[in-house]
Amino acid sequence: MAKIENWHVKLPLKGRPLSDQPFISLTGDIYGHPELADGEHATTSRVQTFDGRQIRTASREYELGEPSQSYKDWLVDEGLTYDPDNPLAAARPGVKPAAADSGDDDPVDSINPGAAAANAADANDDAGAGDGGGGGDGDGDGDD
Repeated sequence: MAKIENWHVKLPLKGRPLSDQPFISLTGDIYGHPELADGEHATTSRVQTFDGRQIRTASREYELGEPSQSYKDWLVDEGLTYDPDNPLAAARPGVKPAAADSGDDDPVDSINPGAAAANAADANDDAGAGDGGGGGDGDGDGDD
């Protein structure tokens, strides 16, 4: 299973409150991914389900390592509580617990190598990214 470290939540709709976000994806340093070098900074496709420290996208599972400090700070700014045993529990719009049927047939589970370089010119918000900028084209399919 791939692992994502130093991660933060990526929101598809810039300037919209968390409650209005249709889904989330994660951006961070990826390890154990068959198509990426260990430590490569990338963005997942939409998170479909979560269970404690594991997430699932359309075709891959990830173990959640330590989130970025800016993600934890963002949760505080949003009035949300960080749970180290279930770090996405507070920031999960559009994401269902693993026991529930996701009902989402998102066919794409790509990772975006080099997403950090694209973030500066992008129109999306990275929750807890620390830069106020974003990454991606907003459709959550991972093809930023």
